[in-house]
Parts: sequence; C-alpha cells; structure tokens
Amino acid sequence: NPVYIVAEYESADPADKELTYGGRVAHKPTEKLELGLTRVHEGNIGAIRDLTGVDATVRIDDKTRLKAEFAESKRDVAGVQSDGNAWKIEAMHEDRNSSGKLYAREQAEDFGLGQQNGGQTGTRKFGADMRHKLNDSIALQGEIYQQNTMATDAQREVAEGRVEWHDKTLTTNAGLRLARDQIGAGSVLESNQLLAGTAWTLLDAKTTLRAGVEIDVDGDGDR
Repeated sequence: NPVYIVAEYESADPADKELTYGGRVAHKPTEKLELGLTRVHEGNIGAIRDLTGVDATVRIDDKTRLKAEFAESKRDVAGVQSDGNAWKIEAMHEDRNSSGKLYAREQAEDFGLGQQNGGQTGTRKFGADMRHKLNDSIALQGEIYQQNTMATDAQREVAEGRVEWHDKTLTTNAGLRLARDQIGAGSVLESNQLLAGTAWTLLDAKTTLRAGVEIDVDGDGDR
C-alpha cells in the first residue's frame, strides 16, 4: 500500500501580497439532513487556485447515513489554465458489532489544488468494505473494489478478506487478497496473495510495533 507524507510550511515574502482563504458553511433544514458549501481560494505570485464544493448528508437512522459530495477546481499557473471536478457518494452503517461502507467516487486528472492523493488522480472507483466482530477477541474484515484509470482505460479489481485476533496488547491478522489488473492493450495480470500481520502495543500504551507480510501464492506477477 502506498504511504504519503505531507509537509506544511509558511513563509513570509514582502513581494507576495496575494490572499489565501477558505471556509465551509452548513445548514440543517431538518434533523436528518445537512447541506454544506465549501470555498477555498489560494493566491500566490504567478498562480491562482480556486475550489468550490457542495455536500449533503442524510441520516437515515442512528446507525446509517448517506453522504454525497461534488467539487470543482480551477487553476491558473503561470498563464496555464486547467480545471477539473470530483464527486463521491457513500452509504455508511455502524452498530455495536458491525460497520460497513458502500462508495463510488471519481476524480478528474486536473482536479484539486495540488495536494490530492496521487494514486486517486484521474480515477473512478466503486467498492465496499466491512468489519464484523464475532466476539471481543475475533473480528472479520473484508474489502472489494474496482478502480479504473480514465486516461488509459486500465482497470484494477481487488477482493480481500482477513481474520483479526486481539488479546490485550497483541493483535494478529491473516487473510487472502485476489487482484486482477487489465493494462495496456487488453493484457491481464492476476495475483493471489496470503496476508499476515501483527501489532504489539507496549505496556506504556504509547508505542506500537507492527510487522506485516504479503506472499504471492499464484498469479502472473508480484504485487
């Protein structure tokens, strides 16, 4: 899985007098419906970026809610203009022993202010994930999704399941991942992987040691 590190910083430049601002307002016309509007403007010398988004959340009951978001961005960097949009729809459910989510989302290649997750740029993704506690020590986890890269028509399909065991300071898990990638001129690569991991929380509860392994057991290539 990719790991992303984001570093934020501010600097003072007497020559840079552009304004950067942002905010979100929300309104609840009913107890179960919330509507939101987000606006971000980022100004720099030679670069202007704007993002406008709307969202709606419907609470079906105390355990289930639906959420939809749509946003559009425009950029002008050194005279080069670009724009793009993104949307997301989610259905989420959580109770005492189970949690799950169904989702669909799309992000255009030119969307954003330059701070988006690179792995999601120019993609459309549909999927679901779930977690169910069998008891206080054992839980089942599952995920399935299909992701399409719009510029190349490449497609990735993944189904993954794990069993997790927890006992005070030690957590272990094991499972299986099935992946299918369609790339290039219709060529297909498939892989099946065994998954295992462990996490040990030290007695001070402030430090956790983690280890994991993914082993290819069948398929056309490594993942």
